[in-house]
Amino acid sequence: MRLLVATVALATLVAGPCLGAACVAEPRPAPAAPGPPDPAFVRAARAAGAVFEGVVVEVGRAPGAWSGTFAIHQAVLYRVTKIVADPDRRLGVGALVQVQHLIVARSATADISPRLLPALVRAGAGVIVLARWTSDHWTGVDEHHGVVAADAAHRAALAGRY
Repeated sequence: MRLLVATVALATLVAGPCLGAACVAEPRPAPAAPGPPDPAFVRAARAAGAVFEGVVVEVGRAPGAWSGTFAIHQAVLYRVTKIVADPDRRLGVGALVQVQHLIVARSATADISPRLLPALVRAGAGVIVLARWTSDHWTGVDEHHGVVAADAAHRAALAGRY
């Protein structure tokens, strides 16, 4: 009897509560619609000289220090997959673009050590970049919104803005 109870318990753990052909999978709820756009992200996007979606190709060396008296940046190389806004026409789909991102303690894009969040800027990650051309290079628009996840909420915030 104990063997039978143990077998049923093990089967329930492995297969779930349904063991027979009469089991029907529970329908999954539809994904929730994105919430209202983050006003700070929308303002940052409007202030950016360029907005593009891309894939992280390479993350530069962590600077080892936070911005303070001096601006400290970390470089990230992206492959552009979609151009949202580029009034100066400096970007092209498929182009490799290096952006210098400001490293500020306790900012939305910073890790606990002086570097960009590895979960956000890892090779292969899809992101949205808000950047501006500064003399001879691209910089992230600010320490909170220079790079964000390419998710439904951020795409919705950009929709109809350009």
